[in-house]
Amino acid sequence: MSANAQAKTAHVDVNEIMTKMPAILEAKKQLEKITQTYEAEFTTMRNEYQAKVTKYSAEAEKNTDAINQERMKEVADMEKRIQDYGQTAQQELQKKEQDLFKPIQEQVKLSIAKVGKAKG
Repeated sequence: MSANAQAKTAHVDVNEIMTKMPAILEAKKQLEKITQTYEAEFTTMRNEYQAKVTKYSAEAEKNTDAINQERMKEVADMEKRIQDYGQTAQQELQKKEQDLFKPIQEQVKLSIAKVGKAKG
């Protein structure tokens, strides 16, 4: 005795569904706002760095070697802080994106499973 059962198959474009969800649009707005905040702070830090480099370069000939060494160290520290800030901001943005999108993705998966179960 043999049984012939046909399995129903459906293809779902999860990305298409998610791009149209209001929750995704709101999450993207939140990420954009956070990104703009980080970019503004990064720009401020970079401008301060450039201003010091310009100022210190112009005054280098008038100062002693000790003062110039101190200023070079200060500039190097600023550069490191800017790099660290950029890395930290990127990591925090990635984490925030995961925190915002994961519940939405789970909701979509549950909805697909629910419909799939109901439709066999």
